[in-house]
Amino acid sequence: MFKAIHVYAVLAAICLAVMVYAQYFDAVKRVMEKGHAVPQLFLGVMYANAARNDTEAVRWYRLAAAQGSSQAQYNLGVMYAKGRGVAKNKAEALEWFHLAEENGHRGAKDTVKAYYKARYPWP
Repeated sequence: MFKAIHVYAVLAAICLAVMVYAQYFDAVKRVMEKGHAVPQLFLGVMYANAARNDTEAVRWYRLAAAQGSSQAQYNLGVMYAKGRGVAKNKAEALEWFHLAEENGHRGAKDTVKAYYKARYPWP
């Protein structure tokens, strides 16, 4: 009996977490639709990681990158470097990394330096 109650409690907690996540996801989408770069970037991260939808992640990263988000620009570089949601293109990746570096992204400078040092450090 205790095991059955425990299983139901775990299932209830999972269902609650999914509902909260879905509501949060919808709230982020509503704000994002107004054109704010930070929620667009966050939505891209959610698609890339939690939803496992790289094509949608690239879409939202592009919107945030167009507004000057250096993190979105860097993330687009990663997507091109790894071929996630787009065709693998190291030259395009490097362009995004350079743009992110110009806009103040801290990690982009190291990535660009590693690119030139190792030629192609990505798989």
